[in-house]
Amino acid sequence: MVLIHVVGPGETLYQISQRYNTSIDKIIDDNTLPDPNQLLIGQALIISKDNGEYVVQSGDTLSQIAARFGIPVEALFTANNLASNSVIYPGDVLKLVYGDLEKPVMEINGYVYPEAESEVLEKMLPDLTYLSIFAYPVRSDGSLGDINDSRLIELARNYRVAPMMVIANITDGSFDSDIAHSILTDEAVQERLINNIFEILQNKNYYGLDVDLEYLYPNDREAYNNFLRKLADRLHQEGLILTTAIAPKTSANQEGLLYEAHDYRAHGEIADHVIIMTYEWGYLWSEAMPVAPLNKVEEVIAYAATEIPPEKIFMGVPNYGYDFNVPRIEDVPARILTNNEAIELARQKRGGIEFDYEAMSPFFRYRENGQDREVHFEDARSMRAKIFLAREYNLGGLSFWTLMSYFRPTWILINNYLQVRKVI
Repeated sequence: MVLIHVVGPGETLYQISQRYNTSIDKIIDDNTLPDPNQLLIGQALIISKDNGEYVVQSGDTLSQIAARFGIPVEALFTANNLASNSVIYPGDVLKLVYGDLEKPVMEINGYVYPEAESEVLEKMLPDLTYLSIFAYPVRSDGSLGDINDSRLIELARNYRVAPMMVIANITDGSFDSDIAHSILTDEAVQERLINNIFEILQNKNYYGLDVDLEYLYPNDREAYNNFLRKLADRLHQEGLILTTAIAPKTSANQEGLLYEAHDYRAHGEIADHVIIMTYEWGYLWSEAMPVAPLNKVEEVIAYAATEIPPEKIFMGVPNYGYDFNVPRIEDVPARILTNNEAIELARQKRGGIEFDYEAMSPFFRYRENGQDREVHFEDARSMRAKIFLAREYNLGGLSFWTLMSYFRPTWILINNYLQVRKVI
C-alpha cells in the first residue's frame, strides 16, 4: 500500500519512519530526497508499505491493528476472510496486505521528444503501454519533416512498449492553422501525406499513429473528421492503430480556434484511443494558476464521457510545473520546471508548500529580485487525485506530457492503483 504523509512543523524523517514502521532509506528512495535533513512543511511524502504478517496480541482489536499499520480495516477483513463481527484471538496470524486489492487495467501513454535520455526513460518504460515520439512536422505539400527516432523506437520495444509515430502541424515550434488547412482541403495532398506516413510507419516499425493537429480553422472540422476516417481505414487494414490528441472541451459547441474543429463524438467513433489534453490551464503566458486543476479536468472528462466511450479516453496528465511572475508581466513568460525542480526551489527559498484542495494542486510563493513569484506543480497528492479520477470514470488510460523527466512518486502510485496493460 502507498500512503501519503504531509510534513508538519518540526517533523523529522526519523519521526515519520517510526510512525509508519518503515525505514528512513525507503522514504528517501521513494521520494528522491536530496537532503533528508531538509524537509519542507507541507511537502507530500510517499510512504510505501510491504505486505507482511502480524501475530495478534492480547487486547488487540481489528480496528486497532488496522490503524497501527495504516491499513483500511475493510482491507484487513478481505485479506483474512473475516467479517465485521469476527473474533480474533492471541496467537492468530493476520495477513497485512497493503496493495490495492482491485486494480483496474489501464493503458499508459507518454510523450517524449527525440532527445529524451535513455537512462531517464528506462525508469518508466516498464510501466508504459505506448511511447509517443513527438513529432513529425507536417508540411503544406503533404511531405513530412524528419526526426531522429530510431533509438527510442528500439528502446521502447526492448521494454515491450508500443512506439507511436506522432504527426503535428507545427512549424518553428508553433501550431500552424494554414498548414492543416492545406492538407485537409486538398485530396491529392492528403493522399501524398498518407503515403508518406505509411512509409515511415512500416520502415521504422511503429505500432500506430497519433495525430495531433491543433488550432484548426472551425470550417475544417468535417474535413478533419473525413481525413481521420481515411487514416483509420488504412491503418486498420495494416493492423495498426490510430490515436488522436484533442483539446479539453466541456461542450460540443465550445468556441475558440483550439476547440471548434475537434469533434469529440467523431473522434470517439473513428480513433482507437483519444488523448484529451487536460492540462495548460496555467501555461507559459497565463496568470499564476495550476497547470491541471482537478475540478477543471473533471468538467472536461465528465463531458467527454458522454461523447466518447470511456474505455477509449486517455486523460492527459502534466509532468511539469511553472514558476510564474505575480502579477503576470507582459511579454515575459513563466519558467517551466520539473516537479523535482519545483520542490528543490521551495527548499532553496526555505518556504513551505501549500495545497489548493479545490484544484487538488500544490503551490508555493516566494520573492526574488523584488518580484513576487508563484510556483504550481504536481506532487504525490495531485497525481493520486488524477489517478482516482481516471478510475472513477472507468477511463482507458492516462497520457503523460512529457516523460523527459522522472518523478518517482508518480510511478509508485501507478503501480499501487493500476494494472498497466502491455500490448506487445
